[in-house]
Amino acid sequence: MDAVDIADRRGRIHRLALRRYTDAPRLGNDPWYDPRNEARALSLLESTDVPAPRLVDVDLTGAVWGAPALLTSRIPGRTVSRPADMHRFLGELARTLVRIHAVSAPAASGLLGYAPYTPGAEISPPQWTTVPGLWERVLRLIAGPPPSAPRGFIHRDYHPAQTLFVRGRLRGVVDWTTACTGPPDVDLARMRINLAWDFGPAVAERFVSAFATESGRPGPHPYWELVDCADCLPDMAEPGSDEELRQLRRFERHVASLAAAFG
Repeated sequence: MDAVDIADRRGRIHRLALRRYTDAPRLGNDPWYDPRNEARALSLLESTDVPAPRLVDVDLTGAVWGAPALLTSRIPGRTVSRPADMHRFLGELARTLVRIHAVSAPAASGLLGYAPYTPGAEISPPQWTTVPGLWERVLRLIAGPPPSAPRGFIHRDYHPAQTLFVRGRLRGVVDWTTACTGPPDVDLARMRINLAWDFGPAVAERFVSAFATESGRPGPHPYWELVDCADCLPDMAEPGSDEELRQLRRFERHVASLAAAFG
């Protein structure tokens, strides 16, 4: 991802962002690493009030930029890792997610349909865990049929690092590569995983309350949350520091609460 400033013929400067898909082995093999999908998502968002980048140009062959690429508007702001006002921070995240879920995604949009990155049958308890029995239970719970759930437009990877803030207000949501149609609970699950990881399960629970206030909907079904938690395991390495170990323990406390809620 690069910042690109372009001057037009009148000398006006356009502040843009260039995203290049440079992992050649994944192109064509990983359906969630496809510039066409992100382009479709951004085109769909063009006429909405979701604060997403606006698509300027697409280079699917790499003829212009050396790799398949998307050129988009550049949203000002920064990610917030330590919010000064957690209540306001969670409210901004929840309100924006309600706007995302209000987007209509007709079949003609060509977006992918949700599926876990890794099937549950291919996942095993991680070596770093001190509670393998917890993960064995999780994998048993998600092996059953999924509960009925509405399908709609979802970001698929919605969490604080994908958001940009200006003076406490959420001004942008980025990285729409894995946007798709699927259960909205998946977006809540991914956000709560990251909040639990960074701040602990209590903050993740507060996000559910904030979302319920903004949307009028109940919290996510534990099934979808556990599916998304298990989906994270293949990318989780052994902790390399005390802080990473603390993050993993916070994550597992969150998973344990979800498993208990599942019954």
